[in-house]
Amino acid sequence: MEYSEDRRIIKTRKEIINAFNTLLNEKSFSKITIAELAKKANINRGTFYLHYLDKYDLINQCEQEIFTQITNISKNPPFNQTLRDVNALQQVVLKGYPPAFIIHLLEYFQKNSELLKAILGPNGDPSFEKDLKNVFADTFLNNAETFLDISKLTVKLELLVEIVASIYMSVIRYWLSNGVQESPEELAEILFDMASKGPLKASGIVN
Repeated sequence: MEYSEDRRIIKTRKEIINAFNTLLNEKSFSKITIAELAKKANINRGTFYLHYLDKYDLINQCEQEIFTQITNISKNPPFNQTLRDVNALQQVVLKGYPPAFIIHLLEYFQKNSELLKAILGPNGDPSFEKDLKNVFADTFLNNAETFLDISKLTVKLELLVEIVASIYMSVIRYWLSNGVQESPEELAEILFDMASKGPLKASGIVN
């Protein structure tokens, strides 16, 4: 019975989130009502309130779940160990490979592309993109010494991390808004090349 109840809860929450995604792609968050959410999810208002306090609680829980998953992905496999493996590969292969962390992260984004596109879109939460970029920046900054020779930096580490995080955020936002046409592996390689070589060199404009 408990298992069936858990499955019903998961199913109802998924229906609510799917309805939220659809509405958020149609209108601004401020104009979405609980009545609309309930109707779109094929539930009554009372059922909605069994799961969320209001629409603000709904979007906050969605965003917190995304941040939790990103944190889990960065730790499993360990970010540092993954990068050490990548560096080892680069000794024998001329073309660099993106860290597995990035591929796993993009796979999660692809799986949840509708939710992420909605929240990052013009009708979503303006603060979410900034918070997400900060998560990228913190992750890179906390692990910088694993894949960078800090002594060779000619700019502040914090500035470099800000630039890399901005590149990742901009490209991922574009990828989501254009229907995730590239595979996670393909996009990870593009991101890795741009971050390590710069946009002009990575795109082949300069040697």
